[in-house]
Amino acid sequence: MLFNGFIGPTYQSSSLNADAEDCLNWYPELVESGAGKNKFVYYRTPGLNLFTTLPHSPVRGVLAGENRLFAVGGSHFYEVMQDGSTVDQGDIGNDGNPVDIVANGAQILLASNGWVWLDTGASVAAVHFINPWTDLVISGSNSHIVSSVLLPFTAGDVGDGIDITGGTGFTVGFLTVLSVDGSGNATLSGSAGTVSSTGGQAAQRVPGVRVSYLDGYFWAQKGFNSNKFYLSYVLNVDLNGGSSWDPTQFATKEGYPDNLAGILADHEEMWLFGDLESSEVWRNNGQVQPNFPYQRDPGAFIHYACTAPFSPLRVNNGVGWLARDVRRGGIMAVYAQGYQPVRISTHAVEQAWGSYTKVSDAISYGEIFNGHHFWNISFPTANATWSYDFTSQMWHRRGYWNGTSVDRSRVAFQGYVGLGTLSPAFYGGDWSTGAIYTVGVNPTNYLTDNLSGTGNSGTLIHRIRTSPYLFNEDLRLFDTRFFLAMQGAPGLIAILDWSDDGAKTWSNQHPAGWQARSNERAGIPWRRIGHSWNRIYRVTIAAAVDVALFNAYLGEIAGAD
Repeated sequence: MLFNGFIGPTYQSSSLNADAEDCLNWYPELVESGAGKNKFVYYRTPGLNLFTTLPHSPVRGVLAGENRLFAVGGSHFYEVMQDGSTVDQGDIGNDGNPVDIVANGAQILLASNGWVWLDTGASVAAVHFINPWTDLVISGSNSHIVSSVLLPFTAGDVGDGIDITGGTGFTVGFLTVLSVDGSGNATLSGSAGTVSSTGGQAAQRVPGVRVSYLDGYFWAQKGFNSNKFYLSYVLNVDLNGGSSWDPTQFATKEGYPDNLAGILADHEEMWLFGDLESSEVWRNNGQVQPNFPYQRDPGAFIHYACTAPFSPLRVNNGVGWLARDVRRGGIMAVYAQGYQPVRISTHAVEQAWGSYTKVSDAISYGEIFNGHHFWNISFPTANATWSYDFTSQMWHRRGYWNGTSVDRSRVAFQGYVGLGTLSPAFYGGDWSTGAIYTVGVNPTNYLTDNLSGTGNSGTLIHRIRTSPYLFNEDLRLFDTRFFLAMQGAPGLIAILDWSDDGAKTWSNQHPAGWQARSNERAGIPWRRIGHSWNRIYRVTIAAAVDVALFNAYLGEIAGAD
């Protein structure tokens, strides 16, 4: 008989005696004809093939845009060329966080190490506010400065970054403001030069931890402990550009007084995600400078905050993020088309996430292939990767086999290049090394996680399916045969084991080889597999072949209790 439900999602309930299903490195696909061998079929998740390795590591961000590929490795920003060579655009610092990268068609803006950086084509450089200082004085000690003409420094300047660019007796370099006294004297993080020097020139850096682009404006979120964001525009100077920033052109998340966790442009709107209780949407109000060109939509207020700043993403024609509420707690994946977020995580998924010691470091990326819209979420501290398929509305796990167990997927940043000099493909960055991979599901390629070469000689991908329970009103079941109907190839080995005690212990492993007596009878059989009252089967396949699972069949006899 057909094993109903064998092809399905990951769903490990809080009580494994209720449900202990797992789906690792498979994704279910609905057979849309309605006339196939089963309602769903399993196809393999993408493998990896090394394309190139950045000179610095690890990969902290990827941008596929303008038919070109850019990536950040360690503290350096690179363009990746067709032959795998790289062009180093410069140093942008490294605070260990992911890097936001956005483009406007002519420039690329980045947020790294707490600051905003701009690449206009030649190289990348820190971005500064207009009106630089030309009148600085070093007073008292070599780490104290004051402006002799402009307004004095204030307590609000603490944490600001200053690039000293010139002046007799001044030392060119980058410093931060540590404190400001009542007279407007700023104490810096290092020596500004020689005491009593005057006429120093300096410029204030634009702070930023996340950046975005909308309607000709770059946006920069000041920090994770702030509700402020800036726009890149100076009247009659730099519309559609990122080189001129006016420090007066800022606004704050205002619907609820929490700080910003993240910003995201979608559908001609900017989403501002709070870190405690709420999120809100801003849009262009049609005004021009000196009036601020954006305002909050009072009808687009969402009572979910964001628990992971790098989780929001545009996916499946909407917006998704890992949500929480400081008053109500919890963590869940929500998805909004419009302003009504819908919970798409399951109780089982939320229970798994709730067991992690840290979820705030989760990183998201979207992926579309073979008609499937995937939301992939990498949890660095928990060492786990989850994927939601909007097409099937099912969750599965992804992972890399380290030789003894499964780590999170090696790709945490990904983009697609469809035209230009690079071959059309997904390009993914390795969170632990400087590797850039091509990622895909071509039937003859990407059959392994190949981290060091070409072809399919890499690490075998372990694909595991743990089935739903088999039970019949607490009657003893005699399983005479288990047959896995599948696409395979000669030499493919699958391992079957089972648990009769709610996934607490497992039987010995039973390997068996793929057989093809005819096109209709291709698969792997196991016989004389005992009896139970409640049984879970687990199938593990690790082979460098194109494989798909259609269904499973059982020879089963119900006996007395």
